[in-house]
Amino acid sequence: MTIFGDVSHILPLHLPDVTAADEKEEHADIVLFSPEVHSLPKHCTLFLFDATRQVKLPKMEADFAVSCGMCAHDSLSFSSILPPRALLTLMRSFVFDGVLYEPLEAKVPFDTSLSLYRNLTCAFVRTLANPEAKEELA
Repeated sequence: MTIFGDVSHILPLHLPDVTAADEKEEHADIVLFSPEVHSLPKHCTLFLFDATRQVKLPKMEADFAVSCGMCAHDSLSFSSILPPRALLTLMRSFVFDGVLYEPLEAKVPFDTSLSLYRNLTCAFVRTLANPEAKEELA
């Protein structure tokens, strides 16, 4: 799984098969968008963005766009946060790497030293990196 964007909070998780995508690559499995990123791959499978920030989203091809935040319309959110745990909530289904992910809730670690967006993306990537665990998450 290749991830493009600021992955400094994800790489220390030492997830198998998770690598940072080079900015020259044409495709990334996941793009973690932030306004500080100026060049993006042409295509990605999942485009994650912080819905709480008022920024213009780039023009690029993505199979699925996943808004992350604490609003009712966000696709990825936390339904509760009680550090050091939180309840990750995925509001709609999508397919990633041949696996169908239905709406789900999952108990995940919550790191108070990270922003809400970084905690959401971290928990989401952990879930995607371990598709067998998705059966246990409901």
